[in-house]
Amino acid sequence: MARLVLRHEPSLQAPSLVLGFAGWANAAGMSVEVVSQLQALLTTDAVGTLEAPECYVITNPSLANRPITTIRGGLVEALRLPKTEVHALQSDGGQPELLLVEGVEPDLHWEEYVEALWSLIARFNVRRVYTIGSYYDQIPHTRPPHVASVVSDVRLKAELRSQHVDFTSYEGPTSIQTFILHTCQQRQVEGVSLWGGVPPYLQGSYPRGVVRILSILSKLTGISLDPSALQSWVAEFEGMLQQQVAKNEELQAFIRQLETAYDQSVTDTDVQQGDEIVEEIQQFLRQRHRPGTTPPPSDQP
Repeated sequence: MARLVLRHEPSLQAPSLVLGFAGWANAAGMSVEVVSQLQALLTTDAVGTLEAPECYVITNPSLANRPITTIRGGLVEALRLPKTEVHALQSDGGQPELLLVEGVEPDLHWEEYVEALWSLIARFNVRRVYTIGSYYDQIPHTRPPHVASVVSDVRLKAELRSQHVDFTSYEGPTSIQTFILHTCQQRQVEGVSLWGGVPPYLQGSYPRGVVRILSILSKLTGISLDPSALQSWVAEFEGMLQQQVAKNEELQAFIRQLETAYDQSVTDTDVQQGDEIVEEIQQFLRQRHRPGTTPPPSDQP
């Protein structure tokens, strides 16, 4: 059975929780990289793990699920099974408090796994849950990254709209990120899922996308981050990428097509957001006039 194991219990007051998972919704490693960078930039404390060996099929073709081994000179030195790590940032008066969870999306028993996560949420009275995902999108690396969002409550949209995110419409197979968000909705805890779009020709990493999501998280949580610490990483990656693109005329033509489509989508954004705002107003009015509900005070919308 999945269970939370804390090596020590920090004293936290209603922290935010940020979760990243290797696996299906981790294009270019962005979901995990966002949490890893937060751990490094904020010098967080490793406080425990979520033990859930029965939730993984270690022979899954996904490399994320395979045990990781260290072999030197023909000698096996270590072997690590998939696990979920918990880090904490305690307030020193200058930063909001934060919990970070980094793991591998489970193959089995999602309900048990998420229930163990909820023992963490309840123990520390988490005020808001952020799940991070990423997906391959039809965008070029030469334009600002797209970030899409899903929320547990329509009232959270106003806060996110100021960060210039899109709001996802989707029906189909889902990820552990959305499963967790659904349980947030059921248990009336604020939940936000941030999804970074990744250019379709990138594989191992997408530093600009990671920095974009970190910037949004910084504004939403109030955490102060030093982006200059990541600029050399972004510049080095994009310099190497440009060298590779310069050698491939077919890829250059594809990127130009993506740039044209991206620029057109920016032109259409204002119309799309206007339609969305109208739909939110209509939804609010339907809820307001639902039979059996108490009308709000006259000074409230």
